[in-house]
Amino acid sequence: MLAGAALSACEAPGRQHAPESKVKAPFTLTMVLHNSNAKRIYERHFPEFKEKQSHVDAEWVLSSAIPGKESHEKKIATLIVAGTPPDIFIPWMQPGGAFLARGWAAPIDATAVGFGSVNQVLDQYAWREALDIAKWQGKHYGLPNEISNYCLYINNSLFRKAGLDPDKDWPKTWEEMIEVSKRLTVRDGSGITQRGYRVRVESPHLTWGGHAYQLMGHWLKDDSRKVTIDTPGAIQTLQYWRDWLHVHRLDSPDTAKKDTFREGTLAMTTYGSWYASGVKKNAPEIYSDYSVRPFPRFRNKKFDHGTHNYGYALLVSSQVPPERQKAAWQLSWFLTFDFPAEHLQEGGLLIPTKPFVNSPEFKTFADPPLTVFLEDMKRSTYFPTTPHFEEITDVLNEAFAKAWQDGRAAKDALTEAQRRLSEVVTAG
Repeated sequence: MLAGAALSACEAPGRQHAPESKVKAPFTLTMVLHNSNAKRIYERHFPEFKEKQSHVDAEWVLSSAIPGKESHEKKIATLIVAGTPPDIFIPWMQPGGAFLARGWAAPIDATAVGFGSVNQVLDQYAWREALDIAKWQGKHYGLPNEISNYCLYINNSLFRKAGLDPDKDWPKTWEEMIEVSKRLTVRDGSGITQRGYRVRVESPHLTWGGHAYQLMGHWLKDDSRKVTIDTPGAIQTLQYWRDWLHVHRLDSPDTAKKDTFREGTLAMTTYGSWYASGVKKNAPEIYSDYSVRPFPRFRNKKFDHGTHNYGYALLVSSQVPPERQKAAWQLSWFLTFDFPAEHLQEGGLLIPTKPFVNSPEFKTFADPPLTVFLEDMKRSTYFPTTPHFEEITDVLNEAFAKAWQDGRAAKDALTEAQRRLSEVVTAG
């Protein structure tokens, strides 16, 4: 069991307790969120907050309870446009970049949570760039309640069956990944019955984007207004995956989107830390003999970078009065910073506060070994914040499919993507 109560007692050096609001008129803060586990934790601990802020109540609204089939983020946007914004909302911060660009979120109020500056707030996390999850034009707008990335899950038993030592022979580089996967691939005639590795064709902005960053850094620059994706580094990474299927024949188009790791016919896959709980529940025999390793790097990398990080953050509405904003920041800080162990244990959500990641509870957590994910997070970046996330990912998905599925040369696919992406980001 993780000891959340002990960790919540930790105080950041130099932090002063946020003063109680002098506004005595009662009001209710509303929060729209998507995670029922987080909601239960919030409800459980809110009475502790109310002991110091007796005039504040809170209402928690799961977006699934809001009528309509729209996404979580679109439901929040609808409330804001209608003039009924929640005081606090928690979007997935990839499409959530639009909330920042449109001015719907207030910058972090450091003094409200007991610090003299936002820089001091950044110092309370395992790495300062953790709060880049909600950063726009040099300002920080949100407190993370979940940060994730992808690392390499390995079926140790399949490694040993192929004569490989999972502790020594796991692929550290993408060049090694090809050779290791060849040894792990089992064929029946012209078909493949066991794959070495599954390419995440459904999320190229995170995985392929991480590959490309290793060789060239961000291809979306200047606050998402400039595209430089038709470059040697991007071409090398996309050509790698094109050749995976069409030259090395280590997968097939009909099985590419199927993750059969839990079925025992896939030796390696790329997922977040939350994936382990599904393996434990649905494939206990594999769960008893698996390992997690960092996302591989290219040998000629310029940047030591894994996949792009991603996650959710608590944002405070810029459209509510200042006294409500202040109370909203105080509540957001209390709910995220003081109980990271509970969020991890009960909901699988990693909030990498500095006290928590330095605790024995975190360092010994083995379901899965979170230190592997954390170290890759520290070295990596978020996918660039942009108000055009959906349009950009549509273009990336199409470019990836043209190279991966259709076998087009990466250069051709990215030249077309460069043109289309430039049109997207300059459209306003």
